[in-house]
Amino acid sequence: MSAAGSFGALSDLTIIDLTQMLAGPYGTMMLADQGAQVIKVEPIEGDMTRRAGPYRADDAQKILGGYFQSIDRKENREFVKRFQAAYGKDRVTSDVITAAYNSVLLWAQAVREAGSFEIQTVRRFMRRQSLNAPEGVVSVDPDSQHTWRPVYIAKVGNDGQFDIVWTSQKPVRPIPYPISRSKSEWDLFLNKMYTDWGGWANPRKNAPRPPSS
Repeated sequence: MSAAGSFGALSDLTIIDLTQMLAGPYGTMMLADQGAQVIKVEPIEGDMTRRAGPYRADDAQKILGGYFQSIDRKENREFVKRFQAAYGKDRVTSDVITAAYNSVLLWAQAVREAGSFEIQTVRRFMRRQSLNAPEGVVSVDPDSQHTWRPVYIAKVGNDGQFDIVWTSQKPVRPIPYPISRSKSEWDLFLNKMYTDWGGWANPRKNAPRPPSS
């Protein structure tokens, strides 16, 4: 986005955004709202969210998520209203948008409770956060740091929106480890990756690949 005519507290700041999918792009969008110049760098095939909804009417394949704009909750109706007031009445919310929104709010809650921006301190407080999100109560699992969240099944309606046909009624526990390997096998792989990379930043070209079947 252009810096021409930009204003705000961060108008003298330029940010190179290498993130994809959820909280990263949402966070840099918030920084841009405060005047920062954000340069988003994507792989050749584009950010992975470009392959998700909202969809054109002639799309042959539609991938469904755990959130739908049609969820009948006061919190969701207010969220959709605020979103469309900011970005246009024809804009459609999605699972990706709400996940990014929830991530920022959960992080902010942890920062306020911790009274610090220090990463490890915030991570400790993050483990006990929950949020009355648009889709329902979302809670951070203290062991995996993934989120418990409600699950919905819906079908496409004639208006292009989704009609909810089933809901879990309560949050479902996250299962972050793919079932193709045991937890201990994935832990060994991740520990090796962390050691070989020297942390989670700036991976080397010879980083290990996931274990094969």
